[in-house]
Amino acid sequence: MSTSGKELRPLSGSDKLATLSTVRVRLAVTPPVARIRLIHPPLNVIDIPMMLELQEALAELEARLDVSTILFEGDARAFSAGVDVKAHVPEQVGKMLTSFHGVIRAIVASRKITTATLLGDSRRSSWAAIRRWPPLRFPRWLGRSAPANSF
Repeated sequence: MSTSGKELRPLSGSDKLATLSTVRVRLAVTPPVARIRLIHPPLNVIDIPMMLELQEALAELEARLDVSTILFEGDARAFSAGVDVKAHVPEQVGKMLTSFHGVIRAIVASRKITTATLLGDSRRSSWAAIRRWPPLRFPRWLGRSAPANSF
């Protein structure tokens, strides 16, 4: 499932063809940098399908020796408006929390440099969402780490 070059591709389980309505994440790899783009218009709300795709992308990238940096991207309108409010209902909140914590744990446990970029108007509108993501991290072997909310 790995890619190389500047190709963007949708992620989906078991190499199935995913429909546009179910694809929330695109992965582009140009070693040593991998870009994970959130693509759930209009505001890149993070729902459970996106969380599962993020976990898949992070696991794939963690296994790649040619990738040292993971860059998260939204679009010009919004990095992300946050987690889907509909997933906070009692029937779904357990799955939502497990899935969201899985993404955050994968980022925190990664040996890769992780960061995010804000494009266009999303620099203003996404500040509240992006500052809640894990801090910019550098692997221990680089011997440095940026403090939380330092960007």
